[in-house]
Amino acid sequence: MFTKSTLIVLLGFLLSFVSFADEIEQGRQIYDKGILPNGEPLIGVGANDYNVVGKDAACANCHRYSGMGGVEGKTLMPPISANFLFASTKHPFAVTDPSHPMGITTKDHTYTDSTLANVISTGTNDKGRELTMVMPRYKLDKEAMSSLVAYLHQLSLTQSTGVVPGELHFATVFTPEVDEQTKQIVKTEIETFVIQHNDTMSNAQSHRSFGFDRLRINNYEWKFHFWELKGDPDTWESQLEDFNKQQAVFALVSGVSYQAADPVHEFCETHETPCLLRSELYASNNAGRYNLYFSKGLGLDANLFSTALKKSVIKKPSNVIQIFTPDSVGETVSKELSLKLKDQNIPDETIEFSEDDLSDISERFAKLGPDEIVFCWCEQADLDKLGTIHIPEQAKVYLSGSLLIMKSGAKELKDPWKNARVIYPFEIPSTRIKQLKSFYNWIVGHKFEASKEVIQSDVYFSMLILQEAVAQMVENLYKDYLVERVENIFGMDLQFWGSYARPGLSPAQRFANRSGYITKFDGQMFVPDSDRIIEE
Repeated sequence: MFTKSTLIVLLGFLLSFVSFADEIEQGRQIYDKGILPNGEPLIGVGANDYNVVGKDAACANCHRYSGMGGVEGKTLMPPISANFLFASTKHPFAVTDPSHPMGITTKDHTYTDSTLANVISTGTNDKGRELTMVMPRYKLDKEAMSSLVAYLHQLSLTQSTGVVPGELHFATVFTPEVDEQTKQIVKTEIETFVIQHNDTMSNAQSHRSFGFDRLRINNYEWKFHFWELKGDPDTWESQLEDFNKQQAVFALVSGVSYQAADPVHEFCETHETPCLLRSELYASNNAGRYNLYFSKGLGLDANLFSTALKKSVIKKPSNVIQIFTPDSVGETVSKELSLKLKDQNIPDETIEFSEDDLSDISERFAKLGPDEIVFCWCEQADLDKLGTIHIPEQAKVYLSGSLLIMKSGAKELKDPWKNARVIYPFEIPSTRIKQLKSFYNWIVGHKFEASKEVIQSDVYFSMLILQEAVAQMVENLYKDYLVERVENIFGMDLQFWGSYARPGLSPAQRFANRSGYITKFDGQMFVPDSDRIIEE
């Protein structure tokens, strides 16, 4: 039984804890969003007395959400996480950009609350060194400064979930519609890569190739878990929660979905867990901080087609007829394309494909006008079933490259589709083969068959990027930092481009691939029928 005095003390402790939590949240709002505790925008004074305001003044813009810093041009944005600012006994390293002369930073100054507040306000530290004017000066009142300092005290202080002594845990997610053959191909590829990685990490000389010999090596053994979702998408969130309770993970990596997988996306945003480079046939245009994709799949096909019309790469038609299958995301993306066509005052109509009755499609092809375009959201199996209909020689037909190349692994067009054009959201084969050299060397070396080149190369490069990113993180195993390292890696060189045409990532860009081509089949391979198109 608690005494009255004990209850008073306990209540006081709880109230102080709530107050401290509120203070940290207020600090987060300042750091991440540039919003002061009173709701007013943060204001910083930069070079030439230029003011930065609100979101533009937020600390995370330069020092990143992890607090681990970055490099812009010739300017280093140093780490300002808890260990770099306050710890007197630790001397951490951070990699901000391995291709930059200032790419490695080390702790060089220890602050107290008061000296940190002073440098934030005046730009001068307690040793009299003045910071560059790239760092704005912030005149914060006592409450705001206390909140910001409290937030910095815990920023990237402890390693993230999924990091346990000697082990780093990851998961790969499959949604229910993915066939067993594809799942097995992906699992085998990941398991093989992980075995090879763990064997390499047991060697004390591993990662010396990065040229950073003074960096300490994290020798965590990778553990991959395969989360196979079942049933209706409404149940996926609870399934993901159950998986994560069994073993919390540092990140979701790779994986395949042939339908929109919004619950997976939302799980990662809710748990602030990186979701890296899943192969999704249709990735919703959800904004997010933790979800990074190679491509938005069918959504990119629609955008490239719309952009080609807008830029007159494709002559504006009098009408577009969209054919889609009801058991795919074709219906969703056909509606998306309809809206884009409407914005350009191009009428369109849709026909649902049913293999039991092809009469509607056959009749529509027979009545096709000279200025009409047919767009088929069909995979190879659907085209084979449609092969019995007559397609006029002069018909202007466009096919979805994501359905044909990513899902079906098609490398040719068969009659009666040989004259069709393909919206091709990848690098063209003649160039792509150079980008996939390391992938094919790895595939051949392990005696794997490349039956689904895009998905298999996505898996390989997602693992390669993960390996590079974790190596660069050294001992700073924080989830936000992993996202930032992956963003940086895409800008390094060709070896990480995979199947795509000049992909890139940034804090504001979650889909690495934004371009593609219109291609035709020349009897041997797909060749470009347009210059590279960048989606609008």
